[in-house]
Amino acid sequence: MRDLDVEGAPLVDVARSYGAMLIGEFVETPQMLRQARELGFTLFQGNLLERAGVLDRTTARQLSPGA
Repeated sequence: MRDLDVEGAPLVDVARSYGAMLIGEFVETPQMLRQARELGFTLFQGNLLERAGVLDRTTARQLSPGA
């Protein structure tokens, strides 16, 4: 989302022409989410949607190959 402030819709058009999957990153405000939806984004991430979390792998169970 931060690059769209400068580049706008032409950047999205070029990315789509190459078959890129567009992900709205750093969606921090309702306005940013609205702009991304208007440009056709369908995947989003950012603090507006959910705060980042920390994964603790120290207690994770290891899976054996093929499980």
